[in-house]
Amino acid sequence: MFPVTPLTKLVGVDYPILLAPMAGASTPELTAAVSNAGGLGAFAAAVLSPDAIHAGIARVRQSPVKN
Repeated sequence: MFPVTPLTKLVGVDYPILLAPMAGASTPELTAAVSNAGGLGAFAAAVLSPDAIHAGIARVRQSPVKN
């Protein structure tokens, strides 16, 4: 069991684990999976166009949510 810390409270996660947003290696689905598992998912968007960022965010939101 991981301890509850000010950081985990602030960002609302169960585990102090951050998905590194690496262009080409991470996907919107991986971002959603990490978030749904209790970690902090991060979407790599630095090299994307605004339209691609919007499309990626939509894919994160459309990914199945853990119940």
